[in-house]
Amino acid sequence: MITVVLADDEPNLLLNLYETLVHKISDIQIVAMCADGDTALNKIADLKPDLAILDITMPGNTGLEIAKKVQEQQLDTVLVFLTAHEEFALDAYKNRVFDYILKPFTSNDLHRVFERFKKVWRPKDASVRSSREQQAETHMQTQYEPNKAPENGENRPLEWLVVGTRNGSKLLQLNDIAFFRSDTKYTSVVTNEHEYLIRKTIKELEQVLPLGQFVRVHRNCIINTNYVDIIEKSTGSSTSVKMKTGQTLAVSRTYQAIFKEF
Repeated sequence: MITVVLADDEPNLLLNLYETLVHKISDIQIVAMCADGDTALNKIADLKPDLAILDITMPGNTGLEIAKKVQEQQLDTVLVFLTAHEEFALDAYKNRVFDYILKPFTSNDLHRVFERFKKVWRPKDASVRSSREQQAETHMQTQYEPNKAPENGENRPLEWLVVGTRNGSKLLQLNDIAFFRSDTKYTSVVTNEHEYLIRKTIKELEQVLPLGQFVRVHRNCIINTNYVDIIEKSTGSSTSVKMKTGQTLAVSRTYQAIFKEF
């Protein structure tokens, strides 16, 4: 299986690229998605993917700078540029970039690149590959890199979340998540149709989820307010929210003030 790192500072394009690859290209594993060049270079060095698809103009290291550093560090990862800037094509090839795709890309563009790559690709040793793929899968299940803001070192709100499934990894848009509920070890990510487990705490999620849309209602629960169906208040002091997904979740006294206006 071909391991791949993706990097682009346009969230919607990165999501589109991920979904196109997952649904249209066989025998690949996306091991990291990054929103800036510094993160991309670190992931290439750490995970040693077979292929990296990079935007050229990104915050931090540009795609061209990454290409030079990959050569300097003698990394085996093959690079493909995905960019709207046709004028960089010559520089790309001077830096031994394998291929060059102009935006807006199509699934045919990606098919062409991967068919060409498969003709020259030599799989790594099976034991080494197994270890790296396991490391990459663990990384993808808990990854926040697509939403990192490299300009000032602070995290901007998440726009999607990578979760593990039986068949690999899946990208969830936050609008599709109804709520998060945690036990002592894992946190459940609940959507209309499925429930996934991630190794992130409620506290960690609270720091990166969009304010207003996601609110904490209990020490072990964060809800998406767009999925609230009914706010239930008893004659006593207890409050609960019935979600559109069917579950009823308790609101602890600490967080009841959030619903006083309702």
